[in-house]
Amino acid sequence: MRVAPLPSNELDRLRVLRSLAILDTPAEEAFDRLTRLLAHMLRVPVALITFVDDDRLWFKSRIGVSTCETPRDMAFCAHALTAEDVLVVEDAREDPRFYDNPAVTGPMRVRFYAGVPLRSADGYVLGTLCATDTVARTLSDDERAAMRDLARTVERELLVRKTAVSARALHQADAEAIHLSEARFRTIFHQTPTGAAIVDLDGRFIEVNPRLCELVGYTADELLALTFQQITPKEDLEHELLRLVELLAGRIGAYTLEKRYLRKDGIQQWVQWHASLVRDGNGDPLHFIAVVEDIDARKENERLQIEHRCALEEQVARRTAELHAQNRHLQAVIDNAQAAYVSIDEGGNVTEWNDAAVRMFGWARHEVLGRPMAEIIIPPEWRDAHLDGMRRFLRTKGGSILSKATEVSALRRSGATFPAELRISTASTDDCHTLFAFISDVSERKRVEAEVAESRETIQKITDSLPVLIAYVDRDLCYQFNNDGYRRLIGMSTAQLRGQPLASVMPRALYRALLPSFHRALAGERVQCDDIDDDELRHRTWSMSLVPDLRGREVIGFYMMAQDVTDRKKAEQQLVVQAMRDALTGLPNRRALSAQLDRAIGPGALARRPLAVFFLDLDGFKQVNDAHGHEAGDALLNQVGRRLQKTIRSTDFVSRLAGDEFVILSHGVAEDVTAARIAESICEALRTPFDVAGSEVTIATSVGAVIWDGHAATTPGMLLAAADKAMYEAKRKGRNGYTLAPSIAVR
Repeated sequence: MRVAPLPSNELDRLRVLRSLAILDTPAEEAFDRLTRLLAHMLRVPVALITFVDDDRLWFKSRIGVSTCETPRDMAFCAHALTAEDVLVVEDAREDPRFYDNPAVTGPMRVRFYAGVPLRSADGYVLGTLCATDTVARTLSDDERAAMRDLARTVERELLVRKTAVSARALHQADAEAIHLSEARFRTIFHQTPTGAAIVDLDGRFIEVNPRLCELVGYTADELLALTFQQITPKEDLEHELLRLVELLAGRIGAYTLEKRYLRKDGIQQWVQWHASLVRDGNGDPLHFIAVVEDIDARKENERLQIEHRCALEEQVARRTAELHAQNRHLQAVIDNAQAAYVSIDEGGNVTEWNDAAVRMFGWARHEVLGRPMAEIIIPPEWRDAHLDGMRRFLRTKGGSILSKATEVSALRRSGATFPAELRISTASTDDCHTLFAFISDVSERKRVEAEVAESRETIQKITDSLPVLIAYVDRDLCYQFNNDGYRRLIGMSTAQLRGQPLASVMPRALYRALLPSFHRALAGERVQCDDIDDDELRHRTWSMSLVPDLRGREVIGFYMMAQDVTDRKKAEQQLVVQAMRDALTGLPNRRALSAQLDRAIGPGALARRPLAVFFLDLDGFKQVNDAHGHEAGDALLNQVGRRLQKTIRSTDFVSRLAGDEFVILSHGVAEDVTAARIAESICEALRTPFDVAGSEVTIATSVGAVIWDGHAATTPGMLLAAADKAMYEAKRKGRNGYTLAPSIAVR
């Protein structure tokens, strides 16, 4: 029985076949209908749609047989893989390929066979549409044409299947991407330190985070049963509903307002509410996204300030009305009274002290009138400067701080100092000059500013400590924020980089390569750039993420995060190198040998040249190992590897397969006489004694060789098996020699 040769594209053909996911699938009417039609048309007992797997012939549709597969070696269809048109065997008993085939001599008693190759969209033969009979017969031209037409119908069904498989794969990838995006959103939504909610178009809460529940005192389940209208006081609701109408109409992209919520315990809670509208692909509104920030403490502070200011202004207005006719400077009090009011004469003594000053500094009015102001409210370290300013004022009748708000340090009666904002004005009469000051305690404002500065500093420190480059880039492609990684990389501080164009900082080639990605980010797309090579600056490899900063519907910039992956890439390359080397001898290992053979004879080989494969097994190695120990055996293997490398040509490839087995590949060797000369030189090199652990040891080698002509269909495994078999033949002949296997050539 003659076995069908493997097609030259066998590996790719099997890959395409398996990508269809059709093997071992149930029967399908679309295919069964065609086999029934073929059996009826040709009047044969057996009609099949077959696919040729690596070791079997599998029937997708069958008429007249009970089994679903047969071995590939005995399959008529395996011969059809290399047929250009219909393969017809009119009488199998008379055909040298099939006369002794079990399908012919056995119970199936096949005499006639006709099979049309079934090709994939890219031309690979995957199987056949075939018919068999137990009697010899011929096939007319019309019958051949009809079989071709039916085969094309089968191929269209296969194309439909491939399209469906690809569609399912794309759907799965899309589903996984959506799942990842949703997971990220859930993490941000539930862990953000501000309240957050998704609200439907009727105002009902769809989803809320833990911080919002904490703000309003409801559980998540309780909030999901409510609308935002139900927990908003009526006096705040009308204005918010007007803003929602504008948002739905598309006149605004988002809005922010300060409002109150009615907590579950009945207390009103001040919040800052930021709402934006999410629309679908057609622009129709879906729901609102709301971010809620607690501003209750700030609103309470503002209320107290307003009450304090009103009380002060009322007091100043009342006193001013009483003394207006006698004191011109009281008009200034009416215009500027916002805080503590203090007036002094040319000697620096206090002439007026209002109630706000009493509360602020702790001194009663009668205790300070007539006393030097410097002794009362100015810290000791600033008193000399105050006296110098007074003298300068009296001399010039002017000063740099007049009528301007100035931050100073003030002194309470208790001895504590606090930051204050000072505004000084002057009034003159024919007799004297009077200075009057309005002083505000800005401790709370300074505390808030310090917290903001500390928060910014903390963010800077956190980003500076991260092992990535982090930057914020505006729409003009200028840096607005950078972490300390940039200073370490290019020697410029974050202050120096702020406002600098990317084009002036990045290497030119790198900037040109990334510019399309920057434009995509500014268009609202999240961009991931991997394996970016910077060959100008530091010869590094980067992985970069660009995240758009979307405000409403407008992208105002993007965040840029880059990680140096140079060491990781080098480590990966090193691991690949290590994985391809024998740990003992440093020679290429079995994996490297397989890769070398694939490159030489595989489907993707660029140049198909003749190749000689030499399989070596050391004779006497076990005796050395037993007599001198494993360390001596390892040393001997190292010396064998070095001798082999010196013996062969520089273009040849020597590898250690395992134990005391070595394989050598010699490219361009096409003649037996050349292969024999190489094999003899290998044997001769290893007959020379070795110095191992101070002792002289002698070994030999048995070599099996096989030549591939560069064209015949074969595999790495087949070549190695042929060389291995020849090596064992050399051992059988008495060792310490070589045997050449028959060359593998096109026949």
